[in-house]
Amino acid sequence: MRLTKSEQERYSRQMLIEGWGTEGQLKPKGSSVAVVGVGGLGCTSSTLLAAAGVGKLRLIDKDKTSLSDLNRQVLYTQNDVGQFKAEMAKKRLEALNPEVNVEAILEEVTEDNVSAVIGKVNVVVDGLDTGKHGSPSTTTA
Repeated sequence: MRLTKSEQERYSRQMLIEGWGTEGQLKPKGSSVAVVGVGGLGCTSSTLLAAAGVGKLRLIDKDKTSLSDLNRQVLYTQNDVGQFKAEMAKKRLEALNPEVNVEAILEEVTEDNVSAVIGKVNVVVDGLDTGKHGSPSTTTA
C-alpha cells in the first residue's frame, strides 16, 4: 500500500510529527472504523477520522435528521432535515476527503445483527447518545 500524491500533500502536516512520517500515515489508511450512531458524537468523530485519513468508515444509523439536531450535529444542514443521517454524513465526508471509503448502513445495531452490521473493522466508535446504551466509548475490535 502506498500514499497517492494527493494523500502525501493532504497529510503532509501530520506526517511532520516526529516518528509519524509516511509509515505512520499508512496505518490509518489501512484501517477501518465503524461509527455506530451519527448524531452529535458520531458526526464529530467521523469528521476527524475522515480528515485524518482512515481508509474505511462504516457509518451505522437508522435515524433521519431533524431540525432539533442541527445545533449539535455539525455534518447536517437545514436541507438535510428528513434525510437519513448516515447517507448525509457519507456525502459530506466523501466531499471532505474523497480518499476515504465511506459506507452508510441504515440499520440499528442489535444483539442479533451486531456481527453482520458492524462487520470486520479495526475499531468501533460508540456514538450513541440516547442514554439507553450507556456512555459513549471506543473499543478495538
